Amino acid sequence: MAAFPLPRLATLRLRYCAVESKVLQALLDAAPELTTVRLESLFFLLPHPDELDGAEAEPAVLRLSFQAVTTLVLSLCGKEPGDRRRGKSSWAIKIDAPRLQSFKYKGLMRRFMLRPAAAATPPGVARVDLHFLRDDDEKQTRRVLFWQFVRNFTNARTLKLKVRDDLKDIADIGEVSCASLVQCTFPSLERLELEGMHRPKIKTAAAAIANLLHCCPVLGEIMLKLGTTMTALPDKDPRYGRDFLERKDRLDYNKSIDRFMCRKGSKTTLDCVLEDVPGILGLSGRSFACLQRTLRRVGLQFRLENNSISSCLGLRLIKFFADHASVLEEICVDTGNWRLNEDLSFNVETQMAVAPAMPISATASSVQNKNLANSSSELSRNHSASIP
Repeated sequence: MAAFPLPRLATLRLRYCAVESKVLQALLDAAPELTTVRLESLFFLLPHPDELDGAEAEPAVLRLSFQAVTTLVLSLCGKEPGDRRRGKSSWAIKIDAPRLQSFKYKGLMRRFMLRPAAAATPPGVARVDLHFLRDDDEKQTRRVLFWQFVRNFTNARTLKLKVRDDLKDIADIGEVSCASLVQCTFPSLERLELEGMHRPKIKTAAAAIANLLHCCPVLGEIMLKLGTTMTALPDKDPRYGRDFLERKDRLDYNKSIDRFMCRKGSKTTLDCVLEDVPGILGLSGRSFACLQRTLRRVGLQFRLENNSISSCLGLRLIKFFADHASVLEEICVDTGNWRLNEDLSFNVETQMAVAPAMPISATASSVQNKNLANSSSELSRNHSASIP
């Protein structure tokens, strides 16, 4: 199918429409200077499976070629109007993009192939942002699809992963599974951001973090944003949980400001707790190349609850990185609420034997109330976030 030539077109954005794959490909071929493509909320009209030959007839495969494209976004795209609602990854994507440098994907975990593979054509894709939505596939299927997907970007220097499912669903567990991870190494990855949910009493979220640390031998910075399934309110209006937590955080903030301004050097609960925080099954006792040589900055975002301090994964991770990261220079902690008195009182001197001058900073979540924000700014100016 021939398309009207577009010799000067550099950016293409398609949203909220249905398009045949061959029509879209003709449009791409008509724009030889096209460098940026954003496909958002599209429904791809693929050939019927009976028209396809070979083993790829099931599932259907979307094939697109982006010969000059350096930035590609695929967000909330489906094969047919009901595909996304049913939560089934029943079709695959195959992309040929030899010059691709930045890739962003939001959607279900599905079979994805980047050809030629990034590892085969250096420098490959440098920046990758993957946001996987919750689906109805079996856990084992999700795990396989996840690792197959990320293997396409082994030359990435920055990788951002957001998983709407429990982090345990992407964890490779067992000696055989962990051995297979050797085939999924990111030799150039410098910055990793991982966001996902975890269950407080299930330890496989730590296994997912361990898998990624194992795959990233030269990692210099890691950011972990951890949510718990305990805070989910599936039977309530979404605004109920937001408003409730905002009111609760404001009360915590007011109390902590009073305590902070009036404190006289007495230790808080966390002062005595951190050194007694237990290790993490799946992480503690293991050796990771990046922790020994390259990891210099760690960011942790989690919600701290008084009734779960001793079992809090975030606190365990603080202790783990402080104990095992030999060249660590900074840990940034955001506990997700306004308990500044507790947040700014971590006593970690016993954890700093390796790097005694390393600062551990603590921040609080932003809120809409201007008075609270102004008070927080004033507090930040008067008291540095670096904790002795």
